[in-house]
Amino acid sequence: MKELIQARYKSLRDFSIKIGMPYSTMDSIFKRGVKNASVTNIIKVCEELGIYTDGLAKGEIIYKSTETEKAPEITPEGRYAGIIKKLDLLKPVQLAKVEGFIDCMVMDNEAAETAKQISDQLA
Repeated sequence: MKELIQARYKSLRDFSIKIGMPYSTMDSIFKRGVKNASVTNIIKVCEELGIYTDGLAKGEIIYKSTETEKAPEITPEGRYAGIIKKLDLLKPVQLAKVEGFIDCMVMDNEAAETAKQISDQLA
């Protein structure tokens, strides 16, 4: 969640100001964990980020609307840093499959069936 906030906002402090939450409270959420935060504060954070609270409780980031939600910018230190590191470990043929899958995901609805087929092959 911290990486998502940093990808969308300049800093945690800017995000705190945006949602009307003291920075110290936001900092405490990251230090003590989401499960130790008040429900009200977690709802406020999730609403601003457009993610489901129940997903966050399970440690997952699940967007409420993938149709309208713009993904955060991909940077080496951003939300997708772990994925980027994993991509570096793949063999060329595996990397090509991942790239093909991503290409299909960004195409229009007509390409959705192709993405499913590639996804099934990767499974």
